[in-house]
Amino acid sequence: MRTATKITSIILSIFMLLGILCAAPLSVSAADSTSGTYKNVSYTISGNILTVSGTGATGGEFGERTPWLDYSDSITKIVVGEGITEISNSFFTGMGKVTSVSLPDSLKTLGQYAFSNNSSLEKIVFPNGLEKVDSMAFLYCKKLKSINFPKNCVFGSWAFDFCGFTSVAVPDSFEGELGGYCFCNNESLHIATIGKNTKKIGKGVFASCNDLNNLVVSSSNPYYTTKDNVLYNKDMTELLFYAPGKTNTKFTIPSGVKVIGENSFDRISTLTSIVIPEGVTTLKEAAFRNCENLAEISFPDSLENIESYALLKTAWLDNQPEGMIYVGKIAFKLKGDNTKVVRVKMGTKKIAAGCFQNCTKLTRVFLNASLTEIGADAFYGCESLNDVVIPDGVTELGDTAFYKCNSLTNLTIGKGLTKLEPFVFAMCEKLEEVEIPDNITEICEYAFHGDPAMKKLIVPASVKSIGSYAIGYYPANNKFFSNTNLTVYGYKKSSAENYCNNYRIKFSALDGDKIGDVNGDNSVDILDANAIQKYSVGKLNLSKDRLNLADVNDDGTVDIFDATDIEKYVVRKITEFKKK
Repeated sequence: MRTATKITSIILSIFMLLGILCAAPLSVSAADSTSGTYKNVSYTISGNILTVSGTGATGGEFGERTPWLDYSDSITKIVVGEGITEISNSFFTGMGKVTSVSLPDSLKTLGQYAFSNNSSLEKIVFPNGLEKVDSMAFLYCKKLKSINFPKNCVFGSWAFDFCGFTSVAVPDSFEGELGGYCFCNNESLHIATIGKNTKKIGKGVFASCNDLNNLVVSSSNPYYTTKDNVLYNKDMTELLFYAPGKTNTKFTIPSGVKVIGENSFDRISTLTSIVIPEGVTTLKEAAFRNCENLAEISFPDSLENIESYALLKTAWLDNQPEGMIYVGKIAFKLKGDNTKVVRVKMGTKKIAAGCFQNCTKLTRVFLNASLTEIGADAFYGCESLNDVVIPDGVTELGDTAFYKCNSLTNLTIGKGLTKLEPFVFAMCEKLEEVEIPDNITEICEYAFHGDPAMKKLIVPASVKSIGSYAIGYYPANNKFFSNTNLTVYGYKKSSAENYCNNYRIKFSALDGDKIGDVNGDNSVDILDANAIQKYSVGKLNLSKDRLNLADVNDDGTVDIFDATDIEKYVVRKITEFKKK
């Protein structure tokens, strides 16, 4: 879910950018001087030179049209005056004829898309004090092949996406960061060297640079190392990036590696076989995504975690038959959308992230007692799923795990969890009653958001924190509406009562004697059923108050039927007693 949202956001941004550029008339001559003000700067266009002056940030946001776009067919040089500290988002985007840029020593920040689509720009010199080049600042500068690296600069994600680099040499003097996908899609890049003081290298830093076959990190770098053109952390416990230009069809991950990093093999089309050695515990998000020819994968018994999209669009996954796919002790994926009932096999430790995502015909899943973790998005969009019992052994339940399970009516939350993550049961439109077990200490924001049918939610005193809009609200017509049919049952002066007061949700206190608490130990359990049985055969005396609490079916007598109802309540065959 999070990755898809991120990609969608980027695509929309690019379309908006292209819309701005396509709308710009590019035939206005700049032979005569023109000047004016825009946002926080003054500008002058004289001949082919655009000069911008001011102090502080230039101002401007993505999607706003700048006045010099009308002259983009003739401006070849941009001069930014001393005193300007920030070139804001999209400020010089679309200046397709610019070949020269002069930046001031005062400059600290380049905003998103600041020089994107400057398609004639081949070189830029950053001031030594530059601190940040934000994401996509030079997107589609297709001829850009030369930059310098200010000592402490942070280069953001996709900063030089779709540029013209043939080589990248990060010097020893650089102590900053290279963001995720920083040099992505530089199709002619064949060599990259990284100096000894680079502190952080983001995921997929050279992704889709398909000619890159020479990747080297200085042996003196304390954070990273390379071996055979593959990037690792220093102690080689995590494989971070596989150079896309490597021609191997087979690869064996070195022993000692424990984690295969996010996007580390994304879109490597040459690989057909890979051996993952014993000791590897985790495949991070999108680790082998889009390895379209990767048909053979040897998985170790040590593997404990497969994150979202790790094997998406691999030949291995494509070749699996429809039905439940297991990788070691992980329930990895339900392939196909024809399965209605799944019984997770014994010994399974984890339901992988997205395992049953959008399996719209799934109505029931039986989760076994060996489970300890259910990953994020595990049952996302299972719109026919109606009954879920989370085993007591489950200690981790990922965010959005049961998001948009529109038919879910019966939910039992196990006693092993301590936290309900954001959106975990959100948009479950038919969910009416939930009892939260007393091991839960935190209900995160939006946990039960968008559950308009909810009538009763029992919150134990153990819950100390409830996040914003976690309970009792649902979206409609771009607004949030409170659920007037919901009553939250909890304890006085608790987080539940505070939440209900703040969000105007009906609250009912559970403080005092409980119906069914025959032995007065402040809980209703099998001991109370036993007490009634003893009373029924004359082996136990009960006070009038206790007899009142024992008559759970409210028929005026205390007998074996009341004991039976308590037994049903304990095993959750019923959720409340007839007597209120």
